[in-house]
Amino acid sequence: MQTELPTNRVKQLLRDRDVAELFNASLRTVIDWRNAGKLPFIRIGRSIRYRPESVAAALEKLERGGQ
Repeated sequence: MQTELPTNRVKQLLRDRDVAELFNASLRTVIDWRNAGKLPFIRIGRSIRYRPESVAAALEKLERGGQ
């Protein structure tokens, strides 16, 4: 039996490259921010993904001069 998730509750997770593009930063910078704890992430197996709302919150914190 296959369970379908409601489409309005499913949000697409972002990859490192997607986040780099959003921030207009290099891939290395995104990885450094992630490793420094500046970007919350989700590990799915060997893949790293980001929730769009977490990325937006991190951007807002940077705008306010946060670390």
